[in-house]
Amino acid sequence: MQKRAEIDNKYKISTDDLFKSDEEFQKEMQEVAKLIPKIHDYKNHVLDSANSLLELLNLDTDISKRIERLYIYAHLNNDFDLSAERGNNFVGQIMKL
Repeated sequence: MQKRAEIDNKYKISTDDLFKSDEEFQKEMQEVAKLIPKIHDYKNHVLDSANSLLELLNLDTDISKRIERLYIYAHLNNDFDLSAERGNNFVGQIMKL
């Protein structure tokens, strides 16, 4: 069986559509980590108004979509080479998030 590095790029899945680099991935993780605590701002205020509920739902949707994108990037990179520490670290980071 060929190693991934030996296979022509045209036959490989690319994660470039998710993040152009690992640095971009890390930056997005940091930004999402800052957003998560904002959910607590709505504790006991979710039903104060329709606008309050809508804001919380929009925040939750935004965070969920961004986490899913991070999760897919992390797992694809891990699946490309299960023996590589890089992908393993990514999966660990996203699971903590």
